[in-house]
Amino acid sequence: MTNLRWGYTLHHLHTLVRAGIHQRTQYALCDIDERYAAGWHAAVELLYTADRQPTATDLVRSARDAADYETRRAAEHR
Repeated sequence: MTNLRWGYTLHHLHTLVRAGIHQRTQYALCDIDERYAAGWHAAVELLYTADRQPTATDLVRSARDAADYETRRAAEHR
C-alpha cells in the first residue's frame, strides 16, 4: 500500500472520505462523484498542510464539510 503522510494510506483516506460524504442523508440524491472529489481534495489538503497528525475524525469532518459546501454551491448555481 502507498503510504501518504502521517502513516495514512490511500485506502485509509478513501475510506474516511467515503464516510464523510455519506454522513448527510439530505444529500443522498446529489452527484456522488462531485461530493467525493470535493471531499477527497479537502482531506488531502488537510493531510499535507497539518502541523500535527490529523485524526480520522478530522479527515472525515474535512471531507464532509467540503462536500456539503460544494453541494450547496452547485444547488445555488442551478
